[in-house]
Amino acid sequence: MTVPQALQHGYGRWPHVGAGTVRRRTDLQREVYSSARVCCTESSWAAAAIARDFDVPWDRLAVVGTGTTEVGLSAARDWSVPRFLFVGLDWQRKNGDRVVRAFIRLHRDHPQATLDVVGGHPPLDVAGVRTHGVLRRDSPADRARLAELFAVSTCFVMPSLFEPAGIVFTEAAAAGLPSVGGTVGGSIDLIGDAGRVVDPADDGAVETAMRELADPATAARLGGVARARGELFTWRAVAARLLDALGFSPPDGTRPVLLPLRGATVEGHRA
Repeated sequence: MTVPQALQHGYGRWPHVGAGTVRRRTDLQREVYSSARVCCTESSWAAAAIARDFDVPWDRLAVVGTGTTEVGLSAARDWSVPRFLFVGLDWQRKNGDRVVRAFIRLHRDHPQATLDVVGGHPPLDVAGVRTHGVLRRDSPADRARLAELFAVSTCFVMPSLFEPAGIVFTEAAAAGLPSVGGTVGGSIDLIGDAGRVVDPADDGAVETAMRELADPATAARLGGVARARGELFTWRAVAARLLDALGFSPPDGTRPVLLPLRGATVEGHRA
């Protein structure tokens, strides 16, 4: 994301950074973007900000996405019972409370449904909710547990109040799992048509999306879309798009599948 975007959304420590530092960092970004041959971003959301705030022409922007080293499991998935998965360290920004509220209402109509919560969550004593705390990626046991959760779930849900991109959505796709994400940020470029992207501040919208993905046929169909879409977000695919943006051919000579530059739909900006 750009410095103006970080300030706008109160990301990290940016709200506490001094005005002089903000000005210098913004000027540095402007200098780098203006002099770059091409600006490669994870999302159209970031690309649109570079075009809008730094006056970089759209023909010098490219969305290359992000990738994952996670490999999806090939075992057949049981789609008959809704099993939601939430993964996020920042409970507030990742919208954990709203997800739990939506699940409580959904659980009344789907008493067999479950919600597995991984990350920096508070204590949760809710029917159908299973908590796992922080699973460390440098722990083989924790990585295996997280992979198992991705393998048995039927929908990944993390409609963050603000999400620059969300590598976890590429992990869900690699596992053949449809996702529910938020509209604020760049998640739509990763989720695409393999799930639903909703207003993260709208309780009803989050619940509606989860209810839609609670339908076994819908979840299974979008899971197939997610698995196919996951091929766009290997690191090899990202590297191929970087080479293409710079005007170089990939080693195998095959032109990569490019990600769209959503200039007409991101934050009201039109290319």
